[in-house]
Order: sequence, then C-alpha cells, then structure tokens
Amino acid sequence: MDIAKQIRYWQAGSEEELSAAKSLCRDKLCTQSLFHMHLALEKILKAHVCRKTQAMAPPLHNLNRLAEMARLKMPDTYVDTLADMNAYNLAGQYPDQMKNGVSPDECRAKLEQGEEVLKWLTAELLKA
Repeated sequence: MDIAKQIRYWQAGSEEELSAAKSLCRDKLCTQSLFHMHLALEKILKAHVCRKTQAMAPPLHNLNRLAEMARLKMPDTYVDTLADMNAYNLAGQYPDQMKNGVSPDECRAKLEQGEEVLKWLTAELLKA
C-alpha cells in the first residue's frame, strides 16, 4: 500500500469538504455546513493516522479518537473543538439529533473554530 498516496487522498478530501462547508454556510444551510466541517477535520485526521500508523485509516468518525490514534499533541481548545464538532457528524445525517438547529451566526463561529483546528492539523501534517 502506498501510504503517501493515502495521505494525499485524505488531505485533498479535507480541502474539498472545507470548501463545501463554507459554501453551505453562505447559503445558510448550517447543519449541513457543520457536517462538512466535521468531514474536513475527519479527513485531515485520517491523513495523520495513515502517517503515524503506516496503515489505512480505520472507518471511524470520532474526531477525538482519530486524534488519539495519530498521537497528536494539540492544545486543549482544539481538543474541545473536535469534541464539539463530533455532534455535527450525526446531525448532518440524522436531523432529529440536532434539537434546536444552528443559527447562521453560530454556524460561522463554529466554522471559524473548525477551520483554525484544520489549519493547525494541516501545518502539522506538512511538518512530518
């Protein structure tokens, strides 16, 4: 298996998901926007897991668990953001999981938080 190819695959997918998340937020499709932000984070974390384990990333969606598998040392605020973003994985697929919905302002704020973590994760990936 070509690990470098897997890493590139996950990184490119992360960039695409971020673009989708931003577009959906602009269109005020907030729950779907944050679902795609979750996917962007999930995919960059899977690139890290591939790098660290030298194996295929597992079919997991829990962002904190993926960060643990990659043995990332991240700021506590980023760990909190990952935990928060986990809720949007389910909400994007099962709308009844999100009881109160997401306002456009909340969407923008959460998207900014997620993007900050994503930038850090991308920079860390490029260091390795």
